[in-house]
Formats: sequence, C-alpha cells, structure tokens
Amino acid sequence: LLFEKTTKRDWRWMKICYPGMKSIAGHCITPSDPLFDSFFPAARFYTFLREPVSRSISHYQFLINGGHRVPPLEAWLEENADFMTCRLAGEANAEKAIEILEEKVSFVGLMEHFDESLLLWREWAELPDLEIRYSFVNRAPTDSTKRDILSDEKHLSLIREANQEDAKLYRHVVEKTMERQRAAYGISLDSDLDQFRKSLAESSPPPGNTRGAKWKRNLVY
Repeated sequence: LLFEKTTKRDWRWMKICYPGMKSIAGHCITPSDPLFDSFFPAARFYTFLREPVSRSISHYQFLINGGHRVPPLEAWLEENADFMTCRLAGEANAEKAIEILEEKVSFVGLMEHFDESLLLWREWAELPDLEIRYSFVNRAPTDSTKRDILSDEKHLSLIREANQEDAKLYRHVVEKTMERQRAAYGISLDSDLDQFRKSLAESSPPPGNTRGAKWKRNLVY
C-alpha cells in the first residue's frame, strides 16, 4: 500500500479483495491509527529500521534516480529530518517514538542485520515453515549521489544533525530491542543464521506468483 492515507472504504474493500490476508505493509500503516484498529483489532505490528545516515542518503538517491524533482540536499533535509521518528511518533521526538515501539510494535528488525532479523521475525511471527530466502531487487542503478555525499564532510554533518532523534531511536533498538529479541530466540540463533546464509548462497528462492499478484492489485483492487 503505497498511499499515505486510507478510508473506511479502502479497508472494507481490501478485506473483500484479500480474504486470506495475513500481513499488510505500506506507507499508510502506523501503530496509532484508530481506523486501522477498528478493522484489525488483533493486529500485531512490526517494522524494520536502518542506520539514519545511510537511510537518509539512500532515500535522497532513490528520489534522484527515480527522476523526481528534488531540491538541494540542505533544503530536502529540512522536510525529511528524523524521518523514522516522525513516521512512528508523528513528530521528531525519539522518546515518544521509543515509547510507541515498546508499547505497540512487538518486533523491530534492522537492515544492517537483515538476515538475522528475518530469522528473528519468523520466530516472532510463529511461522516456522515460512520461506524467507530472498533476492535483491530495487538496487540503485548508480551510486553517484551516495558517493558524492560520502565524500563531502559538510553534507555528512548536515545529515547527522538532521537525524539526531533518529539516531537515538536507532541506538535504543540496537542496544535493547535487538538484544531482547535475540535472547527470546534462544541459543540456536548463531547456528541457524549460518545455515540460513548457506541456503542463500546455494540456491535461489522459489518464484512467487508476483505477476498474478500485480494483476490482481492493479486490475481488481
């Protein structure tokens, strides 16, 4: 779901269109939306975060590579500072975002620990047989914007300054949330992670019905 806002009609139609729906992902999903709660009162929330400087650079590069009209980095950061915290809390307030994570989001993965996060997520989701092998998609066709920013200390300083609340949020997840999730998984995590990475190296994931899903999304839903 790429749109930012939803209506009762959206959710009602979605439940009709996808009667076997198990999970929903998209920009309109937030853990404090009373409209969503009214349709899915038993939903459990999960999210993945990324190191704030890397996330900000990737976001900016994605827009440029996609042909969007993007202002200079300094101006863009004014509108997109502390992006993760604002998405969670509605404002650049790390304490509030952390409180929401602790109370309403029962799993948090990290892009920097993606393989491990997938294993932890599958355990949390109670889906032990779910196929979680993956292929890389949406890779940037060029990293020139990223390279330019990383080579400019002024720009890096601006990004760090614009994402101070996100940095607090990310640090909390690294130091507390991930450690708690690892402990809940148990002592087999390291060996399971090694096995999972071997399976990624040895074979590709089975193809999903992505074409059929896109036809249904675009023509029916």
